[in-house]
Amino acid sequence: MKFMQTRIRNILRTFFRYLYFRIVKFIDIILNSNKPHFPLNQVQTILLVEVQDIGDTIIASPCIRQIRKRFPNAVIHMMVQAKSLDMVKYNPNLDKVVGVDNITSYLKLIKVAIKCRKQKFDLVINFSPSVRNNVIAAFCGANIVSGYINDHYFLPTNYHDQPVEVRGHKDSDKFIWQKDEPLIVRAIKPAAPFSIDLSDCIDTELFLPEKSRKLADIFFAKHKISDYDVFVGLHPVCLNDYRNWPAEKFAELGDRLFEHYDNIRIWLIGTDDDKETLDYIISMMENKEGVISDTSLSLLQAASIIQRCDVLVGMDSCPSDISGALKIPTVHMHGPTSAHVTGPGGRKNFPVTSKVSCSPCGLNIPHCPHDKRCMREISVSEVFDATLQAIEKYKT
Repeated sequence: MKFMQTRIRNILRTFFRYLYFRIVKFIDIILNSNKPHFPLNQVQTILLVEVQDIGDTIIASPCIRQIRKRFPNAVIHMMVQAKSLDMVKYNPNLDKVVGVDNITSYLKLIKVAIKCRKQKFDLVINFSPSVRNNVIAAFCGANIVSGYINDHYFLPTNYHDQPVEVRGHKDSDKFIWQKDEPLIVRAIKPAAPFSIDLSDCIDTELFLPEKSRKLADIFFAKHKISDYDVFVGLHPVCLNDYRNWPAEKFAELGDRLFEHYDNIRIWLIGTDDDKETLDYIISMMENKEGVISDTSLSLLQAASIIQRCDVLVGMDSCPSDISGALKIPTVHMHGPTSAHVTGPGGRKNFPVTSKVSCSPCGLNIPHCPHDKRCMREISVSEVFDATLQAIEKYKT
């Protein structure tokens, strides 16, 4: 019965997602298909749109950097989810950041887009092929709209090639994001028609306020962490359960790290929703005294502390993207997703990938027939070895 209910729910979800995409596409045709040509030298106001997840906001940073170089005198706004605000608020390449709440409400998004329409932006860039981004791009009324405006496939999904579409600028070349290219490239290609540097797609960046150092100092003092300690961040819970490595293996990894280092502290990263899993990991570990778990931290506080880690170990999730953007050595595990495509930015990455034949599947299934075998079969030894390599290479 439960399986049948899940199946029906997934079918309905797919149908309504398909319907939303087609409605947005129809609206885009009506509002934007015949826009007159607008010259780039007249662009004075720009809106960047990424109302997807926190990680998507972070991997857009190379494109933000390039847009500022291309339009140095323009006023640049960015729209993100409210929970992502602190990840872009302090970026010097942006003039204003707007947070959107309740993004599951398409009516709310349309109202936000109409509000943007009144601001009469010259250029709007949509970073990823999301129906939420598309709603804002379609309704915003900008002179030029660029990005993944429509999904032409019968079943909309992120896991196929995506053409960049431009409205209101006739002289642009054609660009396509190939599904096996990194998501950082996907985020930068919507600006490619405006002659930006496409090779700037490795180094993501995250700007934190001056107070972030104090936030980390308070945390270190509270938990008696010394600058001489090896400080390891473990992120055991991803919102997408398909990407999670077993909690038992995180516990074993922690114990092996304690055996290897005399002066190590381990910080379990998570929110209140993750507390049960974090407590379970601690309960299975032999050395509980050296483990820190504080689920009350804000995203800004967590990012400030990640900046002080010697290494972060996680999956395909937001803390890995934060770590990569802060130039922290990052061990990231991938089963259903590709490390090459969805891995964090930066040059200090230590990917650990699954060896099973169906990996990566792209999560383009309502239910895993192999009981998440791809993540279960990543061994503790593989992750332990990658963690040691990261620490020994970059620990000063």
